[in-house]
Amino acid sequence: MKFWEICLLEYKYILKFPNIALFIIPIVIFGLNTGNIGDLINLSIDVYKFYMLFLLITIIYTFSVALSMISFYKEKTNRLYDYIFLYPEHTWKILFSKIFPIASISFSISCIVGILFYSQYPSIGIMEFIMILLSMIPFSTGVTSIIMTLDLLLENPRAVNFLLFFSIFVFTKLPKYFVERGISLSGVIFLSLLFIFIIFIVGLVSLKRINPEKVLLS
Repeated sequence: MKFWEICLLEYKYILKFPNIALFIIPIVIFGLNTGNIGDLINLSIDVYKFYMLFLLITIIYTFSVALSMISFYKEKTNRLYDYIFLYPEHTWKILFSKIFPIASISFSISCIVGILFYSQYPSIGIMEFIMILLSMIPFSTGVTSIIMTLDLLLENPRAVNFLLFFSIFVFTKLPKYFVERGISLSGVIFLSLLFIFIIFIVGLVSLKRINPEKVLLS
């Protein structure tokens, strides 16, 4: 099958009705944990950028983890990847065709949330806002790649998936914590963007270097 044919099958599976119910989870979690965000982001431009960046990171991370738990884990338990690693194509291309739908859905949802956020609090220029949105492309790709790599290599990835899912609560607490502690947000923003770049590189490299033997034996 071609790349886009595999992607289309993955989109159809992910967007089934029961799975769509998961889409509300990140919005609910973020809403319950941010508190008086309107008052905080009016403090400075750095606070605004910081909150927007972490909002988008939280949305993408949550969707990537939730959708991966639906897709990758079920495919692993059904031994689908045993057949993929026997396919006479570059394995990483097939795996990326399964990552792309989850990464693109996560990114699309983060764009929608980001646009809604920006329309309510338009405190920065449109080009700066677009650059923040675009920085989420490598993050969604990298995070999904790392999750798939863990699911493939670990014998029981369910525990790791639940750990990743519950770490979402940590993400939602970080913005308010940093603001209230008076930590330099410009430095945190720079480190966050560096972290996104590292996640992207690590995700793609780990995916391309997966050892088929370890996957088949896990």
